[in-house]
Amino acid sequence: MRRWVWIIVVLAVLAVPRPAGAEPGLLVGARDDGLKWSTGPTLAVARDLGLRSLGITLPWQPGQIDLAPLENMLVNQAVVQGAGIRVVVSVFSPFGEAPLTPLARDEYCTYISRLVTRYPQINDVVIWNEPNLRYFWKPQYDVDGRSEAPARYVDLLAHCWDVLHTLRPSINIVAPAASTWGNDNPNAFSNVSHSPTSFIREMGAAYRASGRTRPLFDTFGHHPYPTRSNERPWVSHSDEAIVSLGDVDRLIVRLREAFGGTGQPTPDNGVPIWYLETGYQTLIDDDKQRFYNGVENWPGSVPDVAPGAAAAKPPDTSPAPDQATQLADSLRMMYCQPHIAAVFNFLIRDETSLEGWQSGVLWADGSRKDSYDSFRSIVREVNEKRVDCDALRAAPGVPGGPTAKKAAAPAATRSLTKLSYRGGKVVPYGFLQPRAQLTRGRTASSKGLAGKQIQFLLNSTAYVGVTNRAGAASVKPMPPPKPGRYRVAVRFDGDTVNLASGLRVGVRVLNSKAHVRSAGPLRLGSRLRAVLSVRSSPAKVKGTLTLRGLGAARSIRLTAVGLRPDAKAVWLNGTDGKKRYLLHAERLAGKPVLRVRIWRDGIQLVRPALVPARLLSISR
Repeated sequence: MRRWVWIIVVLAVLAVPRPAGAEPGLLVGARDDGLKWSTGPTLAVARDLGLRSLGITLPWQPGQIDLAPLENMLVNQAVVQGAGIRVVVSVFSPFGEAPLTPLARDEYCTYISRLVTRYPQINDVVIWNEPNLRYFWKPQYDVDGRSEAPARYVDLLAHCWDVLHTLRPSINIVAPAASTWGNDNPNAFSNVSHSPTSFIREMGAAYRASGRTRPLFDTFGHHPYPTRSNERPWVSHSDEAIVSLGDVDRLIVRLREAFGGTGQPTPDNGVPIWYLETGYQTLIDDDKQRFYNGVENWPGSVPDVAPGAAAAKPPDTSPAPDQATQLADSLRMMYCQPHIAAVFNFLIRDETSLEGWQSGVLWADGSRKDSYDSFRSIVREVNEKRVDCDALRAAPGVPGGPTAKKAAAPAATRSLTKLSYRGGKVVPYGFLQPRAQLTRGRTASSKGLAGKQIQFLLNSTAYVGVTNRAGAASVKPMPPPKPGRYRVAVRFDGDTVNLASGLRVGVRVLNSKAHVRSAGPLRLGSRLRAVLSVRSSPAKVKGTLTLRGLGAARSIRLTAVGLRPDAKAVWLNGTDGKKRYLLHAERLAGKPVLRVRIWRDGIQLVRPALVPARLLSISR
């Protein structure tokens, strides 16, 4: 293993020393439902890797108080065959049907109580999954935009803690298993969510307001995914909304602010932190491509093992070379951090869809990645408590070490690169298209810069563009960002030839001065009809879109209008009080028709419809 891998990783994040007398340790496991569906092979791999725990999920729906026969069979074979493996169970609705009423909360907690009664081997239960995301917990906000999910989640935790601790005082309730990201925007088009920091804050407020004196959870659970797979695990983020591996200090502070001085202990009082999901996605080897489908949607995928070895410590901001390095760095780092008691890699075996996760140490066909042996070696080192945290803190040649020196200059064979922002900085709603240009040093040459990934981080939402032959890349955010001010961070992670580079710009999205109206109902498919009338300016939008053919007529109040400079295309955004709607109309070149598309909560309602231009007027 590379010498610098283990020498440096802890220093950047160990701002708080481990309490005197506390013994380091880390439970290493994996979250993978293969334990249910492919029990024998999954257990064989887990035991070979030295994993001491496996996490599985169970689906629940309102009205359910006991396991369905299939789930009962799958759990039975998992716990019976998995003797010696600590099985952690997460129970939630895969459709976001949250238990919002006292009856539903009682049904959910009864379901879990029957699970742990039937299977005494199960003692660790995760209450729900990523409740800060609308995908898993609806609603996130009430109709007036006020935070709702954290308080309702606290209601569920309180009831389950009481029910399960009465049944078994030693049970371990893990919560909230929040996602790393959230936008704190009740008016977002398709990703209404809370950031983990705001979710924790609102949980604390609801707990204090309730007057409860008993705890809500025994272990704090979190999903600290990196913002990109080649991001060094110790990197901390300036964005307060993000809580990744390198942001543990922020996490502890937020828990202290939310629950300090109450009946809910915090890490300061001994509550452990479990990282229930995290992982680093790999690039797919050529001979494995046939086992995967779709298009990768997450930036920074790394090789499982990269050729060669680094001779010196890389900069903290440099991209990690491979998955093996990432796994080793992160496990050693977490072993030495205070309060971190467990980490679960997501997954053991890759998902076949590239829109899912390829962060296992097995390819989708079940064969081993080259990172497998390295992961097994570092897990053994952790299990045997051979990570020397004192040596890591005192190592020379590292930031904060006794003889720290400046990092060596880049090798002469590497090329300097420049990243320039070429997109508009003041744009009408719907037409923001961030662009960037990658060039080499003083010559401004773009030769050899095709096919490079450029990441655009729009506030906290990431998009990835690939450079063309000229070294240019662009992205079209969908759904379009609503009117407002945005911070756009553009980043090129570098490679073996070109150095990493990045920049930040400010962008404004504005409503357009526009007048859009229909001359009678527009026929959009066989059933859907639309009537539209709206006037807008940068300061005000006034108008409605009425849809018929979706059951009762829908009257949608429009809140954002964007007009292309030539007035041949328009974007509209609005809400009926419950769902978000998006309409796009564009005049086809050389034809007297417009193509119209409509989405509801991110789902396209009908195929693009052609409407005669005389029936839809678009003007300034």
